[in-house]
Amino acid sequence: MATTFHVVGTQAYVVAKRNTTNLVQFLGAPKPERDDPVLCHGPEATSQYSDPIAACLSSDRSDEKPNILFTLGDSHAAQLTYMLSEASQTTPYQVRFINTADRLDPPYCFFSDKTCKDSSVYQATLEKVKENDIVFFTFLSGHLNNKLVSNIPLDVEVKPNQREENLISSLNNFAQELRERKAKLILALDVPLLNLEKGSVESCAVQQRLFDTDDCRVDIDQTIHTRTRQERAFTKVMGLNENVAVWDAAKAVFEGNKIISAFDAEGKYRYLDSNHITQHQSVKLVDDFKKQILNSQSQNRRLLPDQPERPQDRQGFSAEG
Repeated sequence: MATTFHVVGTQAYVVAKRNTTNLVQFLGAPKPERDDPVLCHGPEATSQYSDPIAACLSSDRSDEKPNILFTLGDSHAAQLTYMLSEASQTTPYQVRFINTADRLDPPYCFFSDKTCKDSSVYQATLEKVKENDIVFFTFLSGHLNNKLVSNIPLDVEVKPNQREENLISSLNNFAQELRERKAKLILALDVPLLNLEKGSVESCAVQQRLFDTDDCRVDIDQTIHTRTRQERAFTKVMGLNENVAVWDAAKAVFEGNKIISAFDAEGKYRYLDSNHITQHQSVKLVDDFKKQILNSQSQNRRLLPDQPERPQDRQGFSAEG
């Protein structure tokens, strides 16, 4: 009887996977809560200002908040501004953020061989940054891979590529510029990428409700493997510059667990889609960021935590060029 039930359950799960849109409508799976708008995120937001850089990267300072935490990157950096704003409330830092989505600006210019020399955002940051300021930088790790929002199979070797090499060179130059200004650079390893190339987080909620499992789930080994190029580049730059630290956003999301899905133990959504965390999840990272970074300003750099053996350290795999 148990075997029959297992087979039937498996068949039902397969059917559910093929009909998730209908199941979501039928069972009424809730949508993720709408996040608060992120100022200066994207062309539409920045176009509201006559001078976006002056408005978004304002260098106004106060006695209470004499330092600025400049935040650069893509939409993944935008989602972490919720965390940064909360974490910096009781510190001397005020958060500034801009994402123009222009290919001449960060993060995209860091992947080219021009070292951001034509980026107005990059140049303005260097002009505005002062002693004891922090620049926080992150991006979707898939920008360095062959596929933007797909996890790399564990049996595929992740070889260095030109974008990774350009990133190392560009970030090293950036770190040196910041060191001359007595400022620090925080490189944030990307959040986990769910195994959700099709469907939605709502469909995973339905699967979880019916079968106690879902297609969104991803484990920490897969996450570490997929972000290999980003971690390799960040670690290299940190090793070359004493004013650089690396913060592991993915480790903070896992919260000591080996597997996560689209929603947390509270039943709230961690993710808006396969790769963007919710405001709720972002704020949950505050304590880890404060402990690892903001409360450790006397520590020039922090080593990455011990990681499990990487698949590329073992024999018998193909390669992602």
